[in-house]
Amino acid sequence: MRPNHIAFLIFFFGSSILTACSSTARVLSIPSSSTETLPAATIVPSPTGLPPTRAPTSTPTAEPTQTPLPARYWVFPPYGAAGVKAWQIDGDLVTELSLPDLANNQYDHSPVTGKLLHSSQFAGKGAGPANLAVSDLWIYDIQAKQDQLVFQDQNIVEAVWAPNGQDFAYLLATPTTYELHWRTASGEDRLLVSDVAPTFSVSPDGKSIAFTRESGYKVGMPGVFIVPVDGGPERKIGSVDRMGMGSIGDLPLWSPDGQYILLPVSSPDTPVRWTLIKTDGSAELPVQPRPDVVDWFNHMDYAFSLWLPDSQHVLGYHIQGQVGPPNGQETFVAAMDLSTGQVTTVKQVDFGSSFPIMWEKPGHIAWMMTDSGDLARLDLDNPTPLPHTCKVNGEQLFVNPYKGYCFSYPQDVTIQAYEYERPLFLGTPLDQSVEPLQSRLWVEVTPLASGADLKAAVEQFIAGQPQGDPAITRQSITLGGEPAELLDNVPGQLFSRVALAVHNDKLYALWFNPIDSSVQSVQPDVERLYQAVTKSFAFLPK
Repeated sequence: MRPNHIAFLIFFFGSSILTACSSTARVLSIPSSSTETLPAATIVPSPTGLPPTRAPTSTPTAEPTQTPLPARYWVFPPYGAAGVKAWQIDGDLVTELSLPDLANNQYDHSPVTGKLLHSSQFAGKGAGPANLAVSDLWIYDIQAKQDQLVFQDQNIVEAVWAPNGQDFAYLLATPTTYELHWRTASGEDRLLVSDVAPTFSVSPDGKSIAFTRESGYKVGMPGVFIVPVDGGPERKIGSVDRMGMGSIGDLPLWSPDGQYILLPVSSPDTPVRWTLIKTDGSAELPVQPRPDVVDWFNHMDYAFSLWLPDSQHVLGYHIQGQVGPPNGQETFVAAMDLSTGQVTTVKQVDFGSSFPIMWEKPGHIAWMMTDSGDLARLDLDNPTPLPHTCKVNGEQLFVNPYKGYCFSYPQDVTIQAYEYERPLFLGTPLDQSVEPLQSRLWVEVTPLASGADLKAAVEQFIAGQPQGDPAITRQSITLGGEPAELLDNVPGQLFSRVALAVHNDKLYALWFNPIDSSVQSVQPDVERLYQAVTKSFAFLPK
């Protein structure tokens, strides 16, 4: 589950960067055992069947010409409880693929090969000095629809693909330590280093692994390190201690040129922050916002972010609660002074609530995904502008790019359910009961038959409602610059006012309640919400 408001960010650091982490952790201490088996799948033997053995400038460089990437794969959700939805993305062509109901622990998936590193069951035990959750390890091939057992013993803490989608790194729990291993596509297995925290990632060239040691895992002296996958000695590049805190998305984020790493750091007393580390060990810099952007900076979600090809910008997104501007509906371009680590400028581009998953054309066109699994393309060079009517000074902005509308709403109204299918907005509670009296709005969008008109759609809508007293009344209004109808006294637990409009063969229904005469105290709030939304409501251009 994710917090409510989200916005996109592009951070520029002269020669540095910044980004965006889910708050749901996968690496846990396990007090008891419970298992869930993997559904039947085609089993392919492991290749070997053997167990494992024990300096930047401040001037941006010219960006090379970027071409669209070859076909890639995406699985939703990308880690944690494995999803059953997957896509092949080839340029602007998206094909949804089917997955077996793995419904278990997915460690990682490769966009290049469409292979998933996963376990056959939820972790049923803990192992190692910090009693971290451990499982077995399998590889599921989306294309071949085959599941391959790699390690049957339940001692795998974490596993991460290399960029080639063939080799991978994994963390093995032993009674005394946690070992970082490298395994090639041919089955060669190599112990690289011990006393490792479950926070590691492979470099863009596939030759090195950045990893942490953290005080919270009871092994090793804290810091950030790099080790070559061919078995050379490790190097310490940073001293920050993550203290065993954070989430499953908190992996070291390599710049495309391999010269920088961004690492999210948490502590009990401070919000998540980014540390920028030069991979040659010459610099370690905390990234800090200037005072006027500190609110949104401190509420960033760090799970998803994409480096731009110049290794000086990052596209990410920001989750914000209900306090402080911006309201979570914009993409931000920020610049940072490398000498101080301070974010100094911000530019916004309107887009709906989503997170970036991969590039179509690196640095220019990104694929975005909603929490519910919808896909959309974000063109950073030519973002679709919002209609001017839906942005009102002093009010909050809501954009639904997947249902095609936007509007502004009062500052004292909050979003209770940030779902594109049926977003729910709530006004200030007027009492302290379990279900307090307050203004409400929800929006529903229903497909209609091609060519359906407003009159027929409204009559069909009324016919589907229960009959009440007083009877439903109708009047003509305008919504989003188009003809609409307003219905009063629509029955339910409380009576509602519903604004109906037809646009692009869809029925848009905006429900406002309660309008009952018996609850006069809330009527001013309902009317204020109705006026703000219907006056600013606009349909998004295709």
